[in-house]
Amino acid sequence: MNYFLFGFCLTLISTVLWPDLPGLVWLPGLFCLALLTCKRQPLISGSLFAVIYFSGYITLLFDLPIQTLADQYQYQQSGRVQVRGEIISLVSGEGDWIGANIRLIGPESYWPLRPGMRLSWPKPPNVKPGQVWLLEVKPKAITSVMNQGGFNQQKYFISRHIIAKGRVTEATLISDAPESVLVHLKSDISSMASGDILLALLLGDRSLVSDERWQELRQTGTSHLIAISGLHLSVVSGWIYLLASLTLNRLLPSESRRNQVVAISLAACGAGVYAGLAGFALPTTRALVMLLMVLLLMVSTRYASAWERLLYAMALVLLVDPVSPLGAGFWLSFSALAIILLALGAKGESPLERKSGIKQLVLGVIRLQLLLSLGLGIVQALIFGSLSPYSMVVNLLMVPWFSLLVIPAALLGGIVAYLLALIGVDAVWPLFPAQWGLTPFTWLLEQSNSWPAVLLNVPGQWQWALSVIVCAAVIWWRAPGWRMLAFIPALPVVVAAAQWLLIQLTPQMQSSSSWQVHLLDVGQGLSVLVSRNDRFILYDTGAAYGDFTYAARTILPFIDDRGLNHLDYLVVSHGDNDHAGGADRILQRFPDANVISDSWPNAVINCRPQQLSWQYLEIEILGPSAPSDDNDGSCVLRISDDQFSVLLPGDIEAKAEASLLGSGVALSSSILVAPHHGSRTSSSREFIESVSPDIALFAAGYRNQYGFPKPDVVARYQQAGVRTLTSGELGQISFVIEPAEKNWRVFSYRADMAPFWYNRRFEFGVAKKGG
Repeated sequence: MNYFLFGFCLTLISTVLWPDLPGLVWLPGLFCLALLTCKRQPLISGSLFAVIYFSGYITLLFDLPIQTLADQYQYQQSGRVQVRGEIISLVSGEGDWIGANIRLIGPESYWPLRPGMRLSWPKPPNVKPGQVWLLEVKPKAITSVMNQGGFNQQKYFISRHIIAKGRVTEATLISDAPESVLVHLKSDISSMASGDILLALLLGDRSLVSDERWQELRQTGTSHLIAISGLHLSVVSGWIYLLASLTLNRLLPSESRRNQVVAISLAACGAGVYAGLAGFALPTTRALVMLLMVLLLMVSTRYASAWERLLYAMALVLLVDPVSPLGAGFWLSFSALAIILLALGAKGESPLERKSGIKQLVLGVIRLQLLLSLGLGIVQALIFGSLSPYSMVVNLLMVPWFSLLVIPAALLGGIVAYLLALIGVDAVWPLFPAQWGLTPFTWLLEQSNSWPAVLLNVPGQWQWALSVIVCAAVIWWRAPGWRMLAFIPALPVVVAAAQWLLIQLTPQMQSSSSWQVHLLDVGQGLSVLVSRNDRFILYDTGAAYGDFTYAARTILPFIDDRGLNHLDYLVVSHGDNDHAGGADRILQRFPDANVISDSWPNAVINCRPQQLSWQYLEIEILGPSAPSDDNDGSCVLRISDDQFSVLLPGDIEAKAEASLLGSGVALSSSILVAPHHGSRTSSSREFIESVSPDIALFAAGYRNQYGFPKPDVVARYQQAGVRTLTSGELGQISFVIEPAEKNWRVFSYRADMAPFWYNRRFEFGVAKKGG
């Protein structure tokens, strides 16, 4: 084994867990140490070179382009930068604005880093991929909402080399997108049945894939089939290699390796052309690099085991793009290769190379496909938090179907249609075989909507348990001499499962178990979830903008990640969008929830002062005394046990605070969600003194347009000895309250749950990243 490359790869993969990046001042010393250990300690040397390379890469990717842009256009004075960029893709649109990804062109761009920006473009002109624009942009930091189970947009941006977000203020078109036959071909394909899938297979364009189609792909575990990935590139190169070998061996037989080298070279060129159709998107480029390395090792006369080929391919991918471990595609691709190696043995003997009968060959392929479906299903459960129980069967049928028919037919038909378009003939009939081949696939997708338990959520704690069990299973399977070690990682899982089962079977343990309070990060909005066991109360649902809701993006994934099953009470404090926007989506998922509200049409409980008992906790509805349409009409709740309590006042302002103080109700609470996001119209000194919280939480988006929480309001709490935390800065903020231990603990997403370098804010125009 090449220990230098092993250390290099292992260290770069470990960057997904690094809390911070070493400063550039340390790199010269690390470089000298890496040189000294290169000969005698190649594993350590490879690790040190990986640290140096990764730190320098991130600096080039982020700090230098941002500083160049800031210096060129006097960002500190104007608050804007001027960029020259190529439109890579249009990602969203709502009303009179669009979202677009651009690749920076100019001195701030370093190939192959290809830094880019995600732009919000109000009132845009006719924007198309391939155009080059000179843009004046008001940039923003790379930051996003951060919650357990939710989509980490910030991590996604970094994996795609997007270094900043921004809003376009002025735009000048420099060069239009070149008109090509591909434009007409795309239009023709779009009008076909299954055109969305054909377009994705041929050109890597998934813009026509609807949300309903994505859901069908998720619940059958087949979304990987419509993305130009390692599977597709391998199929194309495999067919080209097979046809070229047969042709050359028949027409120009040779005892040398000439025909094999030519066939492999043609296969590599074919894979490159196919990747080019997808615009050399980063995931496709990574898959192409991996495939080219495998093909290169096939040409090489040097013997390399299957595991060494995997190591070389991984090293090259990480050298080209060291941030690739932040993306799901990296783990899916290399997990597939590892599963194949585990299934076929260390020598990587292919079933096609075995001198056996047809029956053994078919059984070997089926066994390999079953292992791939099972293994990749587990990997997807760990990455995406969901598992399709039907994915193994569907993939067992569809992967060979795509490999043998759909992908070759689509590519061949696309080439013929392209050649016809070059001579002025618009025809889609060459793609009819591929369209017919997709008919059983689309039929399966549609049928999946009626299948029972079609998509199972995997809570976060079980994702951890599943990963440990997989490690134990691999040790047991592939290391017979070390099987006793498999029990070491499995033991904590067994203990945790026994504790969970004991709590479920023992009601008295449930009543004394901890309860949790979670202030979710929903941008400039509010959502608080209080849970005990697998039941919960939800206070407000964040905002909705068109088809986008924080309920779907943040709240429901959090609920699934925590394994919560029963929503007993949904509280809609008042009708403002930033509080009630996602209520419909929540009730669609939990139609039996009891709604507490004065503003929601089908509420079963109003907000007049009253008390409820829930999970051995007391819920006090403190007001308002009469319904109101303004902020002072917010429903005020206090949830408590015998020792600790949380106060949820919604958006009440000074008038409602005074009314509560005059009513004589007990307001004293351990935790206070500051009213109205920390505005100056709320949080009077008398109110703060009456509540006397240990911690005050501000539900406010990072650098929101209102400037919440106001600095003087934060200072008012701090002068009263109250600790203050803001969701926009820390992400999700969670409290675990232990009545039996007379104690409670607080955690935040950025600082405690996922304190990794890529979860920090990457400030624009500031060399040091925000914490």
